[in-house]
This record gives sequence, C-alpha cells and structure tokens, in this order.
Amino acid sequence: MVACHAPCIARTGTTMRKSSKGNDPTTLPSVRTGIGPHGYRHLQLLLWLLVYVLSTQLDKALSVDAVDRYPLIWLPAGIALAGAIWFGWSILPWLVAGSFVVNAGYILTTDVAITPVQAVAICFALMTLDVSQMIFAYWLWQRFVDAGLATVQSYLKFVFIVCTIPYLITAFGYGLMLWLVTPALHAWDATRLAVLLVQLGTGDAVAVFMVVPLIWAWRRPDRRWGQTLIGVAFCMLLVLAASIWQETVAVNLLFLAMPMLMFLALVFGLQGITLGIFALGMWIVGVGAQQNIGPLQLEIDPWYVGMIGRLILVGIPMEAIAVLYEQLRKQQHTLEAEVALRTEGMARSQAAPAK
Repeated sequence: MVACHAPCIARTGTTMRKSSKGNDPTTLPSVRTGIGPHGYRHLQLLLWLLVYVLSTQLDKALSVDAVDRYPLIWLPAGIALAGAIWFGWSILPWLVAGSFVVNAGYILTTDVAITPVQAVAICFALMTLDVSQMIFAYWLWQRFVDAGLATVQSYLKFVFIVCTIPYLITAFGYGLMLWLVTPALHAWDATRLAVLLVQLGTGDAVAVFMVVPLIWAWRRPDRRWGQTLIGVAFCMLLVLAASIWQETVAVNLLFLAMPMLMFLALVFGLQGITLGIFALGMWIVGVGAQQNIGPLQLEIDPWYVGMIGRLILVGIPMEAIAVLYEQLRKQQHTLEAEVALRTEGMARSQAAPAK
C-alpha cells in the first residue's frame, strides 16, 4: 500500500503470517523465534515500529523542498509486510499503532482546514483501510507462498498475486480519501484520477517487491553476510562509475546494471540480487525526492515512472533466475546425498561376510 506525504493523508500497510513449515534451510524459522531471543520480543517489535514510522519520513527528508510529498514508492508498505512475515500475528497491534501515529501526525500538521470530527473520521477510515489490506494480503501470502520463496512458482505467485492484488484494490479506498481531503483533485479529469489510482497501488507494490524478498533472503539460516555485501558493493560501484561516462546517466543506469545484477543472481543467489535491486530502488527514491516528483504534482516526470518500470522489468526475471539457481543447487545437493548414502549402503552390503 502506498501512503501519503500529501496533505492530510498517510497510511500504513501490512500483512500477517503463520509459521513456515518443514526443515528446509531456505525457509523462514518459526514466527515464535522472532529476531533473536524470545525474551526480547517486545524490544524487537518496538524497534520495528520505530523503523516503520521513520521510513514514512525518508522521502520527505531527502526532498529538496520542504513541502509535503507523495512518493511513487512507499517503503513502509514493504516494511509492514516483511515485519508481518517475520513476527507473525503479534505484529498486528504494533502496526495499528504505527498506522495511528503516521496518519494522526499528518492530519495534525496539514494545512487543510478540517474539523476535529472530520480528522477523527479520516484517521479511523485510513486505519480501517490499513487493517483490511493487512488481512487480505496475509491471506494471499498464507494461501500461495507461506512456505517461502523457495521455488520459482512460489516467487511468481508472490510477485503477481501478493504484490499486486491487495494493493491495487485498496488503492481505490485511499484514492477516495485523498480526493475528499484534497480540493485540487476535484478539477482533475477521469483519466488523471485513474492514473493517480494506478500510482497509489503501484507505489505500494513496488515497495513490497523491493523489501519482502530482501528480508526473506537475509533472514534464512544459510545467509552469507560478508561475501555478499562485498560483492554487491563492488557491483554497484562499477555501475555508478560506468554511468559517469554516459550523457544520460539516469536513463542508462539500469541497463548498465543488468550484467551486474545477473552476476549477483548467479554468484550470490537471492541474497545478492535482492540487495542489489533494493540499492537501485533507493537510488530512484532519492532522485525522485530531489526532484520533488510524485502523483500530486501537476506533471509526472516520465523518467521517474520509467525508471520504476525498468526496475520491475529487470528485477523480476533476475530474482526468478536466482530462485531457480538456488532450487537447482538444492536439488543437486539432495541427489548427491542420496547417491552417497546408497553407495555407502552397497559398500557395507558387499563387505558383510557371507553366511
């Protein structure tokens, strides 16, 4: 879901999860484990809430202008779903609290003239939309990808079902609330309003696409911290260095990054490619904030929208390749273990003395 850095509107998004199944090292641990010792669970949830609330201010902090902004990528949507997958149902009250803090904060600081009754109604309506979106997205995750992003099929279900359906549907509710409290939108025609709805839903979906696979990959027990971080940093530096020699740096950056992303997918697997895509996505967010680009501007910069589209078009196949590569590697290890076990059994049977 997207939220708004526009007058009077801000939102929170989330989904819940049940514990993952099986002993597959590529799947998430049980939700009961949380992050570290169970005794620190409340402290961990408080830290997550702090990250969630601060992420709502990231785009505004990067912006050159001090005006309210409505970014095309709403990072808290991805952070909310990732936190739900990490913590499970216990995150629900914390997300409700985060939704209240974010929405109430923008309502109290907006320049739009509203009565106290209207302010309470708007805040309650936005929180209701948040919770509805949480439940719907969690149901889809539980139904289609609860075992994790361990196969290409589950990954594609995550991208085309979990990342899209809940956020595009709830965009109508958020668009209606935005239209009610933003008089400037009343002069927009139907085409412009339709584009706004698509941007609202897409901003949430892109954030979920960027954040959730990243958290899922790096939470697995088989993660490789040092090598992957060094590899991603080296590749991103090469991409940025190569872009200096381009006359149109921004347009060509993702095309320059494609071979590096392929390298990260094949060498470092899902951990490397998700971190690389997240780094590129944050670069897009920073550039958009510097140029004060967003759905509420009178003219949407086609470059910014195009960069988000390129990020998705490049990121989906690259992450799918990483998932497929890890799946094949896991199957190879399983086959090798079975062959070794059978060979050992045959050797023992042959060495056994004949009766």
